[in-house]
Amino acid sequence: MYNGRFTVADSTALQSEARRRLREQARRNGYFACLLIFNVSLATCLLRDKQRERSVGESVITYHAGLLQQTLQDAPNEGWDKVYVLNEEDMDIMSIEILPE
Repeated sequence: MYNGRFTVADSTALQSEARRRLREQARRNGYFACLLIFNVSLATCLLRDKQRERSVGESVITYHAGLLQQTLQDAPNEGWDKVYVLNEEDMDIMSIEILPE
């Protein structure tokens, strides 16, 4: 079953192959495989990118926004133990607490 340790794999993982590798790694090591998706609008991402010291540019942000939409469709069917989607309005009011089993 699960080994009881909490571990975070911080990754953009907008491509299904990247998510598959993370999910398989969690399984191999006995971790609960939970996917947390930050569903942030294209407009917000573009605004934040302009405020960064090292921006990635509109074309990169737009490309990733498309991948995010595909991820939102695919992720629920990929075999994760749990999938959470946090929308922009959730992020200001939500907190995440990990409780021992």
